[in-house]
Parts: sequence; structure tokens; C-alpha cells
Amino acid sequence: MTTGTGRPTRDSGTVQPSEPGLLPAERTRVRRIALAVMLVLIGGCGAATVWRVTSGLRARRARAERRERLKNAPVITPVETHEVYCRSVDLTVDAVGDVTPYRTVTISAEVAGRLTSVRFDAGDTVQANQLLATIDRAALDLAVAEMEARLAAARANQDKLKSLTRPQEKDAAAAAVARAKAILDEAETQFTRDKRLFDQSVIGKAEYEASTARLRTAEADYRNARERLLLLEAGARAEDIQAAAAQVRQLEAQRDAAKDRASKTDVVAPPPLPRPNTDHPINELWAVAHKRAEAGQYVQPGTAIASLIETDHVKVVLHVPEMDVSRLRLRMPARVLIDAYPGDAFGGKVTSIAPRGDPGTKTFKIEVTVPNPAERLRPQMTARVQILVQHLTDQMVVPTNAVANRDASALVFVARDGSVEEHRVEIVRQVENEFVIRGDLRCGDRVITLGREVLTPASQIRVVRTYDAPRGAAPRPTTRTTD
Repeated sequence: MTTGTGRPTRDSGTVQPSEPGLLPAERTRVRRIALAVMLVLIGGCGAATVWRVTSGLRARRARAERRERLKNAPVITPVETHEVYCRSVDLTVDAVGDVTPYRTVTISAEVAGRLTSVRFDAGDTVQANQLLATIDRAALDLAVAEMEARLAAARANQDKLKSLTRPQEKDAAAAAVARAKAILDEAETQFTRDKRLFDQSVIGKAEYEASTARLRTAEADYRNARERLLLLEAGARAEDIQAAAAQVRQLEAQRDAAKDRASKTDVVAPPPLPRPNTDHPINELWAVAHKRAEAGQYVQPGTAIASLIETDHVKVVLHVPEMDVSRLRLRMPARVLIDAYPGDAFGGKVTSIAPRGDPGTKTFKIEVTVPNPAERLRPQMTARVQILVQHLTDQMVVPTNAVANRDASALVFVARDGSVEEHRVEIVRQVENEFVIRGDLRCGDRVITLGREVLTPASQIRVVRTYDAPRGAAPRPTTRTTD
């Protein structure tokens, strides 16, 4: 019996295949292939595992060997160096101060009176002895005239005392007393009238003062006339002659004082004044800082009329510590720097050194005088001053970052063929970002500026960058290497 596939079939008693569609030979081949694939997969995983384990062991062994080599190898520190170079150096005392006028004066009235004119204004420049203002001198001239009259009468009285007494002189003296009395009575009457009119503001002060002067003159004349008459009647005595001479001298002094007051109605600028310790010893110009009076104002002796300052020279006032003041001397040159004029420097000289210091701050006041012909320097500007104390030549200079402070000592490290030399140095002073030093070094040595923090005399180094600093030139990198 056959099926539709053409394969013979058996009855129900016949054995059927366990894997439909495969013959026994085919089933055996499939099982063998599957077994081979499984064996291949298992083998591959094992090989990978073995490879990883062996690779890790080799890497650990290599790292251990590398650590051992590094442990035994010397440490090489990368550094930068800078050339030690020599140049001239100015040792200075540096301080900061304020610009002030070289001199300030206040012009005041010396006599009382009304200002008839004021011939200046604030900001003007005036010459020495220039007329600034005028005070009315009418009353002062009257005072001079009065003193002249009194003096003349005293001299005449003295002359008569020295002459012999005669009857005619007594009669003349009596007549002079009568005339003087009549003039006095008239002067008193006129003064009474003028005083009433002055109180009522009918007449001016000048007329009132003139009337007062006439009354005083008449009183003096009457008094002198009576004294002469009495002397003639009593006869001249030696002590009377001496008293008359003393009165003449007294009136002469009063007359001279009155003339001196009358001469001071012209208010003038100060005369040329000296400037000690400068190259321009005489001042002839002043600037008007403040105008303190106006025309028509009545002034008394001591009333301020103007404030003048001297600005063609100025002073810079400094306060210097006691450690520096001992190094300063008069006429030492100074360099003045003003923030308002960057790049400009003004020359000056030390003109004053205080003999004693401030007990609170322990500093000494120093004045530096600076010529100021263009008046660029103005009072209250802030100035940085460098006073030249000493000029040194052939001084060793290194950057500030080349110096290390260890155990209260200044050290530098010098690069020598991959090794380090440690040198103790003395810092003379700092000039901007450089130190002037003294020590066992030579110009041209290379000091380490970067990487010195971890160095010791046993360190080995590798220079990665070096700087040259030839005299007169700024430092510049000359070589550079990279890792």
C-alpha cells in the first residue's frame, strides 16, 4: 500500500518514524552538527576568559615594574629661569604728599579808612610791590597837619624860652593869648554847630572831622599862648627849657607817626622774597587766591584785603619715617610724579627737613620745592615723590619672583647644567618688579623664577623656558620647549 508521497506504508502494526519527515540517517547527522556547534561555543568562551586573565596579569606586572623604575629614578622638576643682569640703580626715598603753594600771604589794611579803589580780582597775577588797593587819606592828612602845627608852636615856645625876657615880649604874649582865645571861642562855636549838623546828617564826616581838627588846633594854640605868657611873666628856668625841648621831641615823634600812617593808605603786594635752597632764589610774582574786600568798604587795621599765593614754585609736603630721614640732605634732587599727568616727571629739590618728628606718627615733615613756570601743578594735587639718595653702578638685578624667603633668609636658586645651586643674598632695595641684590652671584647667571618652591640643592631640573635681560632692554623669552 502506498501514500500520496510515494513512500510505502504499513498497517497499524507497522513501526512509524519518531521525527516526521527525517530518516534515521538524517537525524543522526543533525545531532552530530549540533554537538559540534556546542563544542565550538564552549571552547571560544574559555579561550576569551583565559586571554583576559593573562592580559590582566601582564598589565599588573608592567605597572609594578614601572613603579619600581620611577621609585628608583631621580625627580626632574621643570623650571623657568631668568638672567641675572647688572645695571645702574638709583636708591631713593619714596613718599606720597600733597602739592601746596610755596608761600601764602594775607594782605591786610594797616590804617583805618574807606577803600577808594581795589585794583585786582581773584585769579589775577600781580607783581611784587604792585598797588592793589587805596584807602582814603583825608583824615590822615589832617592829622599830619595838626601835628605839624603843634610842633611848630612847641618849637617857637622853646625858642622864646631860650631868649631873654623883655616887656615888649610880655605884651606880645598877652596879645597872642587874646587872639588865641578868640580863635578858640570861634572854633568851639563852629564845632558845636557842625556837630549838630553832622548828627542830623546835614554835613559829611569829612567836614565834621575838619571842624574837630580846627578846634584841637585852636585849643593847642591857646594853651601854648598862655604857657608862653606865664613863662615870660615868671621868667624862663632851666627845667622849663628842658621841658619845652622834650615836648618838641615828643611832637616830632607824633608827627612822624602820623606821616607813616598816611603813607600806608596804598596797599601793595609784598616785595621780592627769598627762596632758600632753590635755583631761583627770588620771587617776583603772586597769584590772587581770594579777594576779601571791595571798593567803598570801611576797613580797620588788620582787615584782610587779599590772599596771595606763590605758584611759579610749589612745595610738596611729605612725612617720612625716622628710618629714612637720616638719609636725606638739603638740596637732594627729587622726582615728582602726578597722576593727572601720566608719563610726565617734574624735577625738584629738598628745601626743608624738620628738626623734630611728630610724636604721634614718628614721622618727619619734608618739603620738596618744584619749579612750576607753566603752573601745571596746582595746590592739593597728590604727588608721588622719589628723592635720590645715592646712584649705584653695576648692581645685580633679578625679578622679585626669583627670591625665596626661608628661615628669615633671602635665597635664590641658580641653574647649573640640570642641577641647582642655592645662594643666600641680601636685598638692597626693590625697584618696581625687580630686586637689587648682593651675594655670591655673577651677572649672566640664570636664577630660577618658576618651580623654585619645591627645589632643594639636590634637585634635578629641566629648563622649559629662559629669559634674557640685557642691559637697557626689557626681559624677553629666548627659548621655549614643550613636553
